[in-house]
Amino acid sequence: MRNRIRLPLFAPAALVISALMAGPTSAGLTFNFNPAPGTSQLAIDGFVAAGAMWSSRFADDITVNIDIGFAPLSPGVLANANTTRFFFEYETVRNSLIADAISDDDIISSSGIHVGQAKMVINGLFDTPFASYLDDNGNDNNNYMHVGSANLKALGLWSAHSGIRDGTITFNSDFGFDFDRSDGIAADSYDFIGLAAHEIGHTLGFLSGVDVLDAVFGFGYSDDELPYVTPLDLFRYSRLSSANGAIDWRAGTIDKYFSIDNGVTKIASFSTGYWEGDGQQASHWKDDRGLGLLDPSAARGELLAFSDNDLRALDVIGYDRIPAAAVPEPATLVSGVFAVFVALVARRGRAGRPSL
Repeated sequence: MRNRIRLPLFAPAALVISALMAGPTSAGLTFNFNPAPGTSQLAIDGFVAAGAMWSSRFADDITVNIDIGFAPLSPGVLANANTTRFFFEYETVRNSLIADAISDDDIISSSGIHVGQAKMVINGLFDTPFASYLDDNGNDNNNYMHVGSANLKALGLWSAHSGIRDGTITFNSDFGFDFDRSDGIAADSYDFIGLAAHEIGHTLGFLSGVDVLDAVFGFGYSDDELPYVTPLDLFRYSRLSSANGAIDWRAGTIDKYFSIDNGVTKIASFSTGYWEGDGQQASHWKDDRGLGLLDPSAARGELLAFSDNDLRALDVIGYDRIPAAAVPEPATLVSGVFAVFVALVARRGRAGRPSL
């Protein structure tokens, strides 16, 4: 089997916001990449190409601002993405998803989102960490969501062209990358443009709060302290949760999958957690199944590609998908990962992201 490397993503909490921010205007999905000193032109051009792959598939008139660069990272880590996120009221986000519904997937998915509060099957409380229960008690985690700033822009909840930094993407300077996809990817290198597009996908909102629950599992907290769903989590189900009319927000190995009709139809499996799940962070598709750009690992020589799963997921969380007939022949993309608070990870006694 090919040697595959994980790509972690760090997404710290931010303050609740109450006002829109102003900024310049532009047309279409635009990316503003701010390179760190010393970033090569090859890398800058690679990010521009990766951004163009998203821009050709989604029509939202927003500007996404991302700091980019290279640095030595932990062994086995190809790149990481730090996504700016904010707390917003659940009903505000739900109403925005309904108002933003354009595609058939949007209409189906938004009509089924639970009214009033997030309703989830959860586990991990200190006294009964392995027990599952239905969380619909109206605590903060039912009434608020944790949403990336770029996703908020797409939903009209943040000024579309605000200069806020929506994310930071750092590549590991200890690895070799191929910046030219036109002739395939060299056998001893990783697909830079594909990896960049993967990390951009996290910045756009392919995120799961389950990674936080997974990291603090069994350490003691009430269900209104740390765990907050993201827009993508609204479509995270299992057979158990769908029977309860709820999303599945548990840490553990039970199959969790992407569904837009309240769990009736399984579209693709999600990873289930680095610590208590399948060994991959929950903000990804299930590994080694070819499910899409947001798979959790990449191999040398692998040309990373978009899938319909990736595009459907971004569509239902608030982005306006360009119809397939209007999109050029897909130029492929990436794989990556989402990590959680560093202190909590260190607390669990595991360091780095080793090769598979």
